[in-house]
Amino acid sequence: MASIERSNLPASYANRANAPDPNGPKAAAVDTRDQRVLGAARMYEQQFLGEMVKAMRGSVSESELVPASMGEKIFREQLDDKYVEEWSHTGGVGFADMIYNHIMERYMGKGPDLQRPKGPLPLQGAGAVDVKIQDRNGPVGQKTEVHLRRPQTSSSTGPQNLVSPWDGKAILLEGRGLKAYIVDHGGGLTSTLAFDGTPVVTNGQQIKAGAKLALLDPSWKDVYWNIQRNV
Repeated sequence: MASIERSNLPASYANRANAPDPNGPKAAAVDTRDQRVLGAARMYEQQFLGEMVKAMRGSVSESELVPASMGEKIFREQLDDKYVEEWSHTGGVGFADMIYNHIMERYMGKGPDLQRPKGPLPLQGAGAVDVKIQDRNGPVGQKTEVHLRRPQTSSSTGPQNLVSPWDGKAILLEGRGLKAYIVDHGGGLTSTLAFDGTPVVTNGQQIKAGAKLALLDPSWKDVYWNIQRNV
């Protein structure tokens, strides 16, 4: 039987011959995670799996009739290490993923996707306030205490707006002369803003970054802004 050259085929058949096999191997998904952090997480998982396999091996009794030689024990230990290595490289038990997510959320700021805050008061340029910042680590997360103080040299007598630093849901607290907003930004991040002034946002209202929360009193001196990140 004469062979058929590809160049002699109609264009539609030639293109069909060049098309990839739908039943062929699929392209591997690209892992967009930080490979350095992921490698460290896998290393910890591999160490954990190694200790677990060692404990399992120690629970198996050996025959007293034919005791294992030193060479056999070394080979068995190396074989177990190889099993653990292959195990961790094929997904392990999910421990590496848990470690990776915790590191990224706790230390790499991969909780809510935060941009530069749009408030609560001007921090730069005209009308900028004095800022004092102190970080504190607690049992459930990290707290940043920001003291915003009106400059003593400020001669402005006009109204001053207190705005939300990021998107969120505002909860108003009032009582005994205290006024404060708790803004839940999502992802375990909240802002607490204590102020002297008139609230303008209703309780439970969703607000955008830069939206006005309150109108400060003309004689205001301090605003206390606590940023809480739970992990």
